[in-house]
Amino acid sequence: MQKRLPQAPNSQLFRGSQGLSIAPLVDVSYGRLGGDTSVPLTVQLLGTPIYAEAADVGENVLRVGAQLDIVNDAQNLAGFISYDGKFQENAETHS
Repeated sequence: MQKRLPQAPNSQLFRGSQGLSIAPLVDVSYGRLGGDTSVPLTVQLLGTPIYAEAADVGENVLRVGAQLDIVNDAQNLAGFISYDGKFQENAETHS
C-alpha cells in the first residue's frame, strides 16, 4: 500500500523577489509482497528443456522519492529535479 502525503498549499522552500520559487516534495512508502514470489520458467530450445528461476528479491519493499520544483514566474520558466528509489532485500532500483 502506498500513501502520498498531501503537499501544503504554497509550500515553497524559497520565494525570491524576482519570481523564483523552489518547492520540495518527499514521498516514502513501504510494502510487503505476499504469496508465492518465485517465478520459475521452463522453455524449450532446439528440443532441449531449459529451466530458470528468478532470484528471490525479498518480501519487504521500501520506496523513497524526492522532487524539487523550480519555477521562475518572471521568465515563464519551470523545471524539476527528481529521484525515485525502490529497495528490497536483494534488489534495488534508482531513477
